[in-house]
Amino acid sequence: MVCAEGKTDIGSQKEWDSKNKTMLKSEGWVQPLVRSITGEASITFEIKRRGELTLFKPLKSIPNGVSGHGKKAFIAKAAAVREECGILIYMVDADDTSPRRHKEIASEIIAGFDAFSDPSVGCVACIPVSASEAWMLADKQAWNALTGAVVENLPGNPEQIWGEKDDPNSNRPHNYFARICQQESVEDCSDTRAQLAALIDPALLRATCPLSFPPFADMLLAPRVS
Repeated sequence: MVCAEGKTDIGSQKEWDSKNKTMLKSEGWVQPLVRSITGEASITFEIKRRGELTLFKPLKSIPNGVSGHGKKAFIAKAAAVREECGILIYMVDADDTSPRRHKEIASEIIAGFDAFSDPSVGCVACIPVSASEAWMLADKQAWNALTGAVVENLPGNPEQIWGEKDDPNSNRPHNYFARICQQESVEDCSDTRAQLAALIDPALLRATCPLSFPPFADMLLAPRVS
């Protein structure tokens, strides 16, 4: 199970295709990147948006001392156990460029995982710094392969780009990503992120996003069991 914020991260379980009059299942950037890291092309995913967790009632109460993202991580693990998923990936943007904030969020999430004791589900924290679009901007060769051209103006240190959310010219990762998409005439959407993630070299991403990507990749290869 992957629990994240929205469609650009994890796609949609049920999306109506009006042209073909059928329900489609789409993916975001998380699923193809997980397949690349693990080398397992046949992995199947259940997805759950973090906003949906408020509708899920775990059989256990959230203990005192579990705070911040730990509360939703606790509920997400309870949902993963109930749905008999072997792995839970809880993804949230750091929305910050500092190592300290990344560490704080990771501690909250891990506390939530551990508070719901059930070894049947291995747990993984995914916390892109400063946001997931920073990871999507980190591999120039992936962009070149996606567009069929030499892509310029990608950031040299993607984890450190930041700026005002409402300023389209700021270096906030989503705004930066949107400008690169516009520059290359590709749509800023979940499909573009999924295609790009499938092309990203995880080894290169370890080098270009050393604060937040290696902890995720390492935990994915050896999930936390508690």
